Amino acid sequence: MNLPNLNDQVFNALCEQLSGEAIFVSDTCGIIKGWNSSAERFYGCRAENIVGCPLTHLFESFDYETAFQMASENSNYQTEAEVLQSKSSFVSRAEITIKALYDGDVLNGYSFYARQLHAAVDEPKKKNNPDANRLSQFENQEQAARELSAYKYALDEAAIVAVTDQTGRIVHVNEYFCRISGYSGDELIGKDHRLINSGYHEAKYIQNLWKTIANGKVWRGELCNRAKNGSIYWVATTIVPFLNSEGKPYQYVAIRYDITALKLADEELTRTNKEISDLLESINDGFAALDKDLRFTYINIRICEMFRKKREDLLGRSIWDAFPEYVESATFKAIRKAAGNHTAEITEEYYGQLNLWQETRIYPNENGLSIFVSDISDRKSIELQRILFHNISAIFNQQDEMSPSLRNVLAEILQFSKASLAEIWLTSAERGHLYQAAAVASDKLVADAFEINTAELLTPAGNGFAGSTWEYGDLQYIDNLQTSAKFIRRDAAQRVGLTSAICSPLRNNNEINGVILLAFEGPAPQFLTRVLFAQLGSHLGAEIKRKQLKRELQQIFESVPDMICTIGLDRSIKRVNRAMCDILGYDEKFLLNATIDQLIHPDDLEESKLRMKRFREGEIDTLHFENRYVTRTGALVHLNWTVKKSSEKGVLFAVGKEITEKKELAYLLTKASEMARIGSWEVNLANNMVFWSDIANQIVEMPPEHRPSRSDAEFFYDPETLKVVNSAMEKVASTGEPFDLEMELNTATHRKIWVRVQGEDEFKGGHCHKIYGSIQDIDKRKRAELEAKRFLEERNTILESIGDGFFSVDKNWRVSYWNRQAEEDFKVDKEQILHRDFWSCFPDAVNTVSFSELKTAMSTGHVRRFEAFSKIVGKWFDISVYPSNNGLSVFFKDISVRKQAEEQLAVQTQALALSEQRYSDLFQMSPLPKWVFDINTFEFLEVNQAAVLHYGYSRDEFLQMTIKDIRPESEIDKVQAVIADKSRKEFQCCAGVFTHLKKNGERIEAEITSSLLNYNGRAARLVLAIDVTERNRHIEEIQQQNKRLKDISWMQSHIIRGPLSRLMGLIYLMNETGPDESEIFTQITSYINESAKELDEVIHDIVKNADLNIIQ
Repeated sequence: MNLPNLNDQVFNALCEQLSGEAIFVSDTCGIIKGWNSSAERFYGCRAENIVGCPLTHLFESFDYETAFQMASENSNYQTEAEVLQSKSSFVSRAEITIKALYDGDVLNGYSFYARQLHAAVDEPKKKNNPDANRLSQFENQEQAARELSAYKYALDEAAIVAVTDQTGRIVHVNEYFCRISGYSGDELIGKDHRLINSGYHEAKYIQNLWKTIANGKVWRGELCNRAKNGSIYWVATTIVPFLNSEGKPYQYVAIRYDITALKLADEELTRTNKEISDLLESINDGFAALDKDLRFTYINIRICEMFRKKREDLLGRSIWDAFPEYVESATFKAIRKAAGNHTAEITEEYYGQLNLWQETRIYPNENGLSIFVSDISDRKSIELQRILFHNISAIFNQQDEMSPSLRNVLAEILQFSKASLAEIWLTSAERGHLYQAAAVASDKLVADAFEINTAELLTPAGNGFAGSTWEYGDLQYIDNLQTSAKFIRRDAAQRVGLTSAICSPLRNNNEINGVILLAFEGPAPQFLTRVLFAQLGSHLGAEIKRKQLKRELQQIFESVPDMICTIGLDRSIKRVNRAMCDILGYDEKFLLNATIDQLIHPDDLEESKLRMKRFREGEIDTLHFENRYVTRTGALVHLNWTVKKSSEKGVLFAVGKEITEKKELAYLLTKASEMARIGSWEVNLANNMVFWSDIANQIVEMPPEHRPSRSDAEFFYDPETLKVVNSAMEKVASTGEPFDLEMELNTATHRKIWVRVQGEDEFKGGHCHKIYGSIQDIDKRKRAELEAKRFLEERNTILESIGDGFFSVDKNWRVSYWNRQAEEDFKVDKEQILHRDFWSCFPDAVNTVSFSELKTAMSTGHVRRFEAFSKIVGKWFDISVYPSNNGLSVFFKDISVRKQAEEQLAVQTQALALSEQRYSDLFQMSPLPKWVFDINTFEFLEVNQAAVLHYGYSRDEFLQMTIKDIRPESEIDKVQAVIADKSRKEFQCCAGVFTHLKKNGERIEAEITSSLLNYNGRAARLVLAIDVTERNRHIEEIQQQNKRLKDISWMQSHIIRGPLSRLMGLIYLMNETGPDESEIFTQITSYINESAKELDEVIHDIVKNADLNIIQ
């Protein structure tokens, strides 16, 4: 595993400084991750060709797993191994030091330090290699000496060399040793190494060194020495024992390399690594390092906590293999963009599986990406909550109606909470139930399952999830809806896959005014905390209450009988209610463009301006006063005003009550007090002085100049009444309790009258010094009350004698009257029910129609009339309920007989329906054309088969037509005139003969007879049509024949009438010229006259018969 990128750079720089050793680094899996220049020279392979390859490429045979385990347990591990050198193709033996690398407590990888010991000439990788043994190149001793000298020179220049004897005393040091230690050769020769021992190493470490070399083995390690000046320096040391012939060491050669800078850098690197590691492990943000292939190379513990993953499950894996659900997410796109464009990217995203809002910051570098992940769930929750609350307030401010406001609010909450169903239940007006005020679902399936907007839901306290939350008064959560008895609609939840639900109260000033219910597919998100719901409940509850109050205030503003308006300090009218328009007679538009100066009576205007000045200068905030306004008709109205500064700057809120009538009544009251004979009196207890008003004197029939005294009471009151008066006076004087007495009084003229005497006290210094009051002549009223009492007694007698049942109840449902008929109908005596609760006497009547109607009458004050069947007595009653200020008066009458008659009527109605069916059959079976048409639209509503056959139209065609469609154009006006004729009979009526058109265009003459009827609720006429075309043609021919006969008759009559006229004239002349008085002449004349008359009658008959024939 790579260290973070900064450490990689430091590591590379350090490795390049250590040119004496081949150094490389692997991860915990044995993959080479780092390679210095000495390693390139040693192995003959460049870094870009070997980094990323396994360690097996470097060794012939090497158990690196065991080596890793040893190095991890001991911090470092030293061994020898056969290495493959690609440049020379040799298998060489090298000394390998392995050191475990830690990032804090986490194993990061291993570093390797390799030094070549000698070439394994007996085991070449290629046996014919000409470089198998470099020693064969020295041909003679001299050449060997020269090279040895050169090696020594090179060694002295590059290394710190010291030679000690077998006891450890220094026998030789080179110049480099003296230079680095600060000691001269003389100071060192003969001394042991304790001279430069820093004390850094434990005794065990030094003992192991001596044990190794004492056994003739080479020791390699690092030593911390102290220079002469006290400074510390580090050396990489190799101690080679020189053995005698017996194999025992006789001296030791120590070759050291100054690695102080490396150690300091290594310490700095370790410290930096630890600081970075501590920093990365301690920060609240998650951190991950990715290589160029987007594989995890480092993750801190916070990443593991945030995403609930183990470190070992992520290291070395591709980020998209570890988190496939992020593919194509906003984070995925940001990482891809950062890697492709080498630009820093920041994104925010919700990780649903963990209910986590994360902010991801991505920084590209030369090795890959550094990613910081912040859990911003709390911040996002607050931010989204603030947005949600803001949107809720905005919705309530924008919309006037409650229902759409609540639905829009639930849509916001649904999106915020990731719920599938959201409901708001509000308390009913009587606070006995919750009703579902609004509901919103995530899709139509859920909406249909829960019957959203189709069913009215109502639940009492404690019933269902909403009702129990209301009763419990705190948030409730159900994690399994399908098994919870508390969730009544669990079948619907199961059908659409809802498994959990939250229900929380809505509060306003600690009063619950409803609940909100959310249901989810799966567990509820964790960010929906109890605190969030408490805040949401308070905010939403307050908004709902504010909306309700605003609506109520608006209703009050519009419906209150008093004038309400807002007025600017510039005296302009800003807003008015309906009452102001009604009282003043102006419309709203006029008033909103007017000032109050245009409305105030001129005599009151100056005082009004002074009041406005006091408001404007801040002298007053509230004021009560009276003034006069002039209406549109010029009438004067008196107004009583309460004016208060509004919260809106420069605006006054004013409520004006019309007191015109009150003013008039005040004047009338003054007059009425005289007319009502109300006088005043006063008794001063300090001096026993008594005062009576003039009206008081009039009541007791004393003269106006009379000056009363306390002893006068004995004259006006009987002894018993006087005791009552004196007792009341003493009581008011001692306790201050006022009195109000009605009693008989003897006037000065010895008349007995009824008076009402009222008295109050006036205290000063804790003592009553005055009693005052009024005296009123109530003789007429009192006598009327006595008469009324007598009338009530008579009324009770009437109620007891009527045939209807009657009872009355007070506002608390206690029975105050129960008449005799009620006793008989319900078999309950008056003594058993009077002054008892009505419903406790008749518990079986609860939740019946009568119960509901009586409750409604009591609550609304409206008269109720209804019929109901009483299971208590098995009878039907016609019930009338009359509300009053005292309760209800109920009349009920037994209508069981009438109900039986109605049932019989229902049977008869069924018979009538059967008769109607028979009539329909007759209509269809008639051989003459018949139809029914709408008298308003002229549309055919029904036709019989005879009409279909005669006119050629099908029934469907008829029903698409009007009666105009079978008339020629010339007769349309005639048809409309006949139909519009109101003088026609409602029932059967002959409308006349009309010309009709058949479908084939043939014209026929039809005689129409019609009558009114109600056809399926429509005003219509039933028409009978008789085709009289042939009959009319026959009549026309007869008329032609009659005409000819008439002509002949007239001709014959005229021919005969001429001689007849002459004959009649002759008879006249004979009579006028002195007729012969003989009997024969007279007889002849008589015969001629009778014949002429007979002939005249014949002519008349001919003419008359000709006229009759024509008529016929």
